[in-house]
Amino acid sequence: MKVRQILLLAAVGGLFLSSCSHDKKASPEDEVRRYGKYFVEKLSANQLDSLKSSYPDLLAADSVMKIQSDTILVADNGSSKYDVTLAEGITLKVSRADDGKISVTESHGLFAFPADKLATAKKTGLWDASLTDKQLSERMKDDGFFAYIRSKQPSAGNIITIGKFVSQSEGFGGTGYYTLTNNTDVAISGADYTISFVSSYPTYIPGSNAIDEWVTKKSSEPGKDIAPKGSVKITSAINHTFCAGDVGPEKELKGIQWKLSSEQLQEKFTSFTGREYQEYLNTKK
Repeated sequence: MKVRQILLLAAVGGLFLSSCSHDKKASPEDEVRRYGKYFVEKLSANQLDSLKSSYPDLLAADSVMKIQSDTILVADNGSSKYDVTLAEGITLKVSRADDGKISVTESHGLFAFPADKLATAKKTGLWDASLTDKQLSERMKDDGFFAYIRSKQPSAGNIITIGKFVSQSEGFGGTGYYTLTNNTDVAISGADYTISFVSSYPTYIPGSNAIDEWVTKKSSEPGKDIAPKGSVKITSAINHTFCAGDVGPEKELKGIQWKLSSEQLQEKFTSFTGREYQEYLNTKK
């Protein structure tokens, strides 16, 4: 009797363990969600090669966005097609085959682009949010367009012009100034550029007042804020020393050096209409 009870309990326990150890079969939507989590994990680990077999267009990306997300949203579009949201603004279009194989047909917001080029793209009509990442990448890699845009920006040498030295003294010494003029409708910050000078001074033959040679030394000073279409004066000391009939300034302003890149100059001083990309395409017809 006791043997029968033991066998019965063992049988019931076996059935219970069997039912607990058998997972419920995952739905296609769950499988897609798992793939989305896998996709984010590989992105976070910078293991893009692991994703290229299921998303070949990823080869077109020079860089991708950094994603930190624990919530993957999946929307079933029917016919084994799904929209997968990895994070805000970053989505995948996914297809699931009958054998369970999952592939990505396109993405939006996943590819990363240089900030300066992206800003230009959004102001010139090149950027179109309806395009896939691969399509946008192809546009962003069109160096001809960005060269076309650079040709339209003001020349760096014409943004600020330098007037001639104006002496405020009489005789052989004193001070004067140069005038820097902002030729644009945009305010210029002194932090955007530096002012270059060359100082000239004589050395003398020991024991006499005769000049041995002239020595020059380069230097620079921070720029000054200039209002739109405005100007500022840069003072400079002078020392009119006669040498073989020539007069040499002690400190001569030679120019300015921009601290902004060509892309930053373009961004700051070029006004866009939003039609530039279409105008560029028209030039290629």
